[in-house]
Amino acid sequence: MIVMEYKVQNDGSTALVTLEGQLDFSANDTFEKLLDTLKSNPPSKLVFDLTGLSTIDSVGLGLLYIASEDLSGVPVVLRNPQGYVARLLDLTDAAKMFQIER
Repeated sequence: MIVMEYKVQNDGSTALVTLEGQLDFSANDTFEKLLDTLKSNPPSKLVFDLTGLSTIDSVGLGLLYIASEDLSGVPVVLRNPQGYVARLLDLTDAAKMFQIER
């Protein structure tokens, strides 16, 4: 199983979160730690770089929504989704909730 890994670069205004691996149920605990980190120093804008994300499921999509809700008022950008991840975002009409940069 490929677990989700992340890196956070927060310059005080924009937090760039690079995700790699799988964003699914197995990533729940790791994602909660990520959210705690972001909430401790809330950015003005949150960018998830999805380039290295190999797969996402409904739970993973829900985690992205939770991030958006937990950081209410902070614009959330999903950057560079690839393959299956891009298709799932399109099928679920995620562009209504997030800005998607391709």
